[in-house]
Amino acid sequence: SELNILGDGLDVVIHTDDAALSSMVDVVTQMHTRSGLIEEVRTSTVDLATAEDMVLTYIRDHVKQAKTAPLAGNSIATDRGFIA
Repeated sequence: SELNILGDGLDVVIHTDDAALSSMVDVVTQMHTRSGLIEEVRTSTVDLATAEDMVLTYIRDHVKQAKTAPLAGNSIATDRGFIA
């Protein structure tokens, strides 16, 4: 009841070509085919640079002091390693 919702979050699907998709192992291809992610990345018009701009803009809108954005979620260790 005392939560202050700052935004709806941001979902970005980055375009991926078939060459990259074909390098996935079968179990991953099947999983992402079932979820619809493969079709989403094929049809997305967002490139990596645009996605980066979108995410940084979102963070800057909600975190006013640099390097203080809280990381949360079930893949925090992976996220932290990727960002660092």
